[in-house]
Amino acid sequence: MKLEELATKQVIDDEVIDHFDDDFYGDFYDFFVNFMKFKELTGQMKKDPNKVEFVFYLKNEANRYGYKLVFDHELRFLPEKSDVSVTMLGAESVEDLVRSRDAVIADLAMKFSAENTHDLIQNFNVEIGKLFDQYNLGKDNTCYVLR
Repeated sequence: MKLEELATKQVIDDEVIDHFDDDFYGDFYDFFVNFMKFKELTGQMKKDPNKVEFVFYLKNEANRYGYKLVFDHELRFLPEKSDVSVTMLGAESVEDLVRSRDAVIADLAMKFSAENTHDLIQNFNVEIGKLFDQYNLGKDNTCYVLR
């Protein structure tokens, strides 16, 4: 597979996408927990709440993502389902892409990891906040969805 082929697969193709109404920076964990509870209580969740995954797309341009971060229903990071795009990594070969992506995802997995709920909340807020600062993220280049 070539880099161009991989890049064409790194698109946001979910049917129901949500966006922040305004630029948001704050308690991301609390916001997304409440978002999931709202979807559950209003019958908008299509599957068992304990099996839902939260997908957070960051650094988006048109229908392509820079980061696709996937979390379980408790907002624990799922590295095996997450992705970083070809354009974000500046890869020149598939091997380079895989190596770079694996390193970035492993680093994020370490940063998001937590042994208790307090650390989970803290790490989630800090790491998402860092990404927002690093890439000047806001309502126009982020979106999220429940799967």
